[in-house]
Amino acid sequence: MNRLAIIRTTAAVLFAVGLLSLSVPAHALSCMGFEDRFFVQCSNGSCTTKFRVRDVPAPGACARRIVVEDVPSDLAEVLLHRLSNELGSGTYEVTLVHRYYAAPPVSAQELSRAFAADEFTAPRVRVGQPAVGSSLDQLREDWMRRAWWSLWALFTHWAFEFALVAGGMYVLYRTTAIFLQRLRLARPASLAGPIALQAGFFALTIACLGFIAGPVLPGVMVLVIPVLWVYELGAYFWVRHRSRTANEFF
Repeated sequence: MNRLAIIRTTAAVLFAVGLLSLSVPAHALSCMGFEDRFFVQCSNGSCTTKFRVRDVPAPGACARRIVVEDVPSDLAEVLLHRLSNELGSGTYEVTLVHRYYAAPPVSAQELSRAFAADEFTAPRVRVGQPAVGSSLDQLREDWMRRAWWSLWALFTHWAFEFALVAGGMYVLYRTTAIFLQRLRLARPASLAGPIALQAGFFALTIACLGFIAGPVLPGVMVLVIPVLWVYELGAYFWVRHRSRTANEFF
């Protein structure tokens, strides 16, 4: 397979990915809130907060990852005071849902201020119980596995993003090189191919910018492609000028 065929295949794959992203059902414009889970054990009117599982902001649109950690005593005191009338004996999973577009509370002081906020910014509180037979140690192990997978998913997502950018930059480099080569060989009719590939890729980058759940980094090339077009247009008129000057001289 020659280089031009490789470029065409790559461009076709990228274009297909763009069409696939556009065919996915639309998502809400706002991101889902951060969930902050506390696992509490109560007995004889006394409750102990065993561990915490919270969403942490991550780079990317609506992105997050999971962190499993112990609960400081002052933070547990704020939480249990808020839930003093809702917990009996047993094991509970208390979930606080915070707005995405705000820094989620981490410390006891921040959580206390969140509870005291107005109804539009205060966290939503859900109280439930884990499945029957689930021990707190088992639950913690399960959530630690989920936390590891969330970190791995975040890494693979951004590795894929950078791979898309690298592949896109290579396509732009090769199409520009082919354009200049054909321009030097005085084959103006064949210049439409590289330009058409670049135009298709430009449309794909625009789609990335408009799709909140799609790749983000390829959208930066929406700034690169117009610069290439200005460069190619200048090269085209320069070659035409030199050719006309040479014909007039002879």
